[in-house]
Amino acid sequence: MVVKFVILPNGQITEARIVTSQSTRHTILRNAALRALKRANPLPPFPKGLNKPSLPMILPIVYELRER
Repeated sequence: MVVKFVILPNGQITEARIVTSQSTRHTILRNAALRALKRANPLPPFPKGLNKPSLPMILPIVYELRER
């Protein structure tokens, strides 16, 4: 699964969405990936000297499902 999002200079995460996934049919996995971004929000602010209006990010997420 690949999650795409944007980080603003203050560390806020915006525009989070799943862009590709073999597991998109598994709602629980999609929701878990997006929840992880929500929990990480906000990230630390940009360091001084990084003069960008935003940073677009592409994050691959790999799940390994095992039986108990």
